[in-house]
Amino acid sequence: MQIKTIYYGIFQEKAQKNEEIIETECENVIELYQELKQKYDFDLNVNEVLVAINDQYLNDLHYKLSNDDLVVFLHPMSGG
Repeated sequence: MQIKTIYYGIFQEKAQKNEEIIETECENVIELYQELKQKYDFDLNVNEVLVAINDQYLNDLHYKLSNDDLVVFLHPMSGG
């Protein structure tokens, strides 16, 4: 299936791109993040990452991916 990914912050720096379309067999967000973590050497664990699918933030990273989903990876914000 094809998934469009958008990267912000540290993910954009590591991937050296803002977005891409990925051909993947990953079934859920956890698997997709693990695939991309290995590919781009992302530092954060999946439970530390903010994820939005099709413009909605996810609480459940076991969300089943569908063809043409838009997945956005965001670094968690810290306030002060």
